[in-house]
Parts: sequence; C-alpha cells; structure tokens
Amino acid sequence: VEAMDPRALAEQVLSATDVAFLATCEGDQPRVRPVNIAHRDGLNLWIASYTGWGKVGQLRKNPKVEVNVLVESGAHVRIVGRGFIRESADDRRRIYESFPLMQRYFSEPSDPDYTLIEVVADQVGVKDGWELKYRPVPL
Repeated sequence: VEAMDPRALAEQVLSATDVAFLATCEGDQPRVRPVNIAHRDGLNLWIASYTGWGKVGQLRKNPKVEVNVLVESGAHVRIVGRGFIRESADDRRRIYESFPLMQRYFSEPSDPDYTLIEVVADQVGVKDGWELKYRPVPL
C-alpha cells in the first residue's frame, strides 16, 4: 500500500476535526491544552481564547508553539510554529463569523474578552496510523 502524499494527509487530518492540542511555553515549563480550531488557512490555524487565559499571556512573552491534531485512525499532524495575537478588526470579524461556536462565548467580534491567535506554521510533520517516522509536509 502506497502512503498518501504528506500534504494531502495533513489536509485530510486537519479537515477531519476542529480539536487540537496547543503547547505554549511558560518559562521552562511547557503548557498543553485542548483548543478548538476556529478557522484554517492552509497549514496556519486560527484559535480563539478568552483574553485572561494563560495561553494569551504566554504567547505575548514567547510566541513559540507546537500544535498536535490527532484523528481516530491514529493519523496526526504536528505543527511547530509561532502563535501571534491578531488584533485586526477584519480578522476578528472574519474568524468570529466563520466559527458559530464562538458566538456562544463572545458577544461580538470587538468583545474585549475575545483574543484571536494565529498559529503560523514553520515546520509540519505528519504520520498515518502505522508510520514510525514523521514525514515532512512542504509549506
């Protein structure tokens, strides 16, 4: 059986779920938590957060992140990159409107409790359920 093209497999995994695990840095202590992917532009992910939550402060101090997305088959994607707080009114509105779940938590795109994070991929690896090594995904 021939393995699926790495980019196609990564796209398939990322399209199959909106749940991911986001790791940030707090000093020398990694912090991992589940998040919802509110929107995706290729391999870049958009995540909404409450402004007062730990990940927002951690990203302001150190933008280095890693994101892992896993599906039931065991296939998964690891994204190493940087998480940037995006304050553009257009971006905030676009993401708010594209992910209805957010409207349960934030009153409007300008809600001060709503922080928008863009994870910009620097390196991406993918494995299907049987592979032992990550295959690099071209950016």
